[in-house]
Amino acid sequence: MLFLISSAPGTDNYSRAIKLAQELNARVCLLQNAIYGAREKIPGEVYVIRDDLKLRGVGDDEVLAKVIDYGELIDIMLSEDRVIGCF
Repeated sequence: MLFLISSAPGTDNYSRAIKLAQELNARVCLLQNAIYGAREKIPGEVYVIRDDLKLRGVGDDEVLAKVIDYGELIDIMLSEDRVIGCF
């Protein structure tokens, strides 16, 4: 299972999505403003989109998640039985 999260850290939606992903032992991909959450360690397998980092002026070396591009995200999505968008 893969959770796609775009809500910014500090919001109820972000907190709820991270908690649910952890409870379900799901992988997480942080998109858009959610990338700021990758500055802190999130348990589990966590990805962040390189283009979203660049658009927000965040370097690859500033995050504690695996940095991927959209092609890699598609591959991950196709390998999962479920993909859940949390916006």
